[in-house]
Amino acid sequence: GQAYLDNGDNEDAIEKLETACELNPDEDLNFFLCGCAYLKNGNHNEAIEKFEKACEINPEHYGTLYGCGRAYYESGNYKKAIEKLETACELNPDEELCNHWLGRAYYDTEKYEEAVEKLERACELNPNDEYNNFWCGLAYMSNGNLQEAIAKLEKAYELNPNDEYNNFWLGLAYFCNDEYKKAIEKVEKACKLNDKSDDNFNLCGRIYYENGNYKKAVQKFKKACKLNNSEENNEWLQKAKEAEFDKKYEEKAALKTLKKVLSKDNLLCGVVIKTKNRKKKNSHANCSENQQYKCQVVSFGEEVNNALKVLLNDKIQFYTRPKDKKVYIQIDNGNYAPLTNGLKDIMGLSDIRISLIQDK
Repeated sequence: GQAYLDNGDNEDAIEKLETACELNPDEDLNFFLCGCAYLKNGNHNEAIEKFEKACEINPEHYGTLYGCGRAYYESGNYKKAIEKLETACELNPDEELCNHWLGRAYYDTEKYEEAVEKLERACELNPNDEYNNFWCGLAYMSNGNLQEAIAKLEKAYELNPNDEYNNFWLGLAYFCNDEYKKAIEKVEKACKLNDKSDDNFNLCGRIYYENGNYKKAVQKFKKACKLNNSEENNEWLQKAKEAEFDKKYEEKAALKTLKKVLSKDNLLCGVVIKTKNRKKKNSHANCSENQQYKCQVVSFGEEVNNALKVLLNDKIQFYTRPKDKKVYIQIDNGNYAPLTNGLKDIMGLSDIRISLIQDK
């Protein structure tokens, strides 16, 4: 029976080990091996029965306790799984798999602090295991520790960058941490890895929605609805459509305001409201020092500023540099096409530089 088990012939192993249990019902090893064969074969209830019998005969056998805990876990009885796995971990606290599965059982019973402790221990024992890092990241995330969660999920991603779940959950962690660009990158990849999952497209749509890109959000929610016409997907689609319509209306009104107020002649007629010291790194390879220069922040007036903020999703700062006396509009990662497309002619946009700054 053990030879069949070692060779992966689970059905034959079960047959022989059942006979061994009948021939010698006082030998815990027979019941332990038979439980292992049932567990590998996916017969969880039968595995539990054999492991429990082995535990009666020898209650301090690590392998039996671990196997019984795994069988309970696979059957969905997490409370009993924790009971067995805790005892197994007490007997062998440096066993990676026992710490891993006990951490998983804690996670599934929403005991996130305990889950983090055990999964961190599993990571210490095997730091380059994808699943240790992945589940530890999920435990941290559920416990509200986003930075630790991201670090673990990034490690899991590094170990297996083409896994759908590594991309999905890392993207979700970035999203929860307001790192929209990184979140979109990872969840878009999850969509490519599995284009049959409405969860992937729903999350991608939600990220685009929160980032103000309602057109993209609508596209993703439409795909999610096509895969699963659920109430949740349809609610998000309707919400995104309404936001896209409102955004277009606001943009039209903002462009109308700018067209009325601005022209090429008065484009640079702003009011300096404060001065900042800014650092610019020398771009030459042989020069590492930083050069300092002053930027004068400019206001075009409340009406115009508000219109520009609508077109740039509030991610905007105006300033001039004494060096060339031009007005610069500095924004973070966002969609500034509504501004550039709408004002190229009426504002003489060639006199304005729009630059991106690194920000989450």
